[in-house]
Amino acid sequence: MQKAVIEVEKIGGPILLLSGRQDNLWPSAEMGDMICTRLKESRFKYIYEHVKYDDAGHTLNEHYMLGGTSDGNKRAREQSTKRMLEFLNAMEVK
Repeated sequence: MQKAVIEVEKIGGPILLLSGRQDNLWPSAEMGDMICTRLKESRFKYIYEHVKYDDAGHTLNEHYMLGGTSDGNKRAREQSTKRMLEFLNAMEVK
């Protein structure tokens, strides 16, 4: 099992995780929480955030669904796109 662990604490920048709570491919919301726990325990020096969407599946997209509902995936797609842009814009050097 240790071979499957990704050493996320070695990432050299901010991290934004987006997960659907009804992911039919794997437990992405739980795995994202595990990543955040690992980052917190290692005192990760960059910002990180995990956004979880109710009624959304693996793709966060209503056009190719792997779990969730059509409406939930559509909301997740729209909200996650906005959140990604906000996250990236906050990284701009001023």
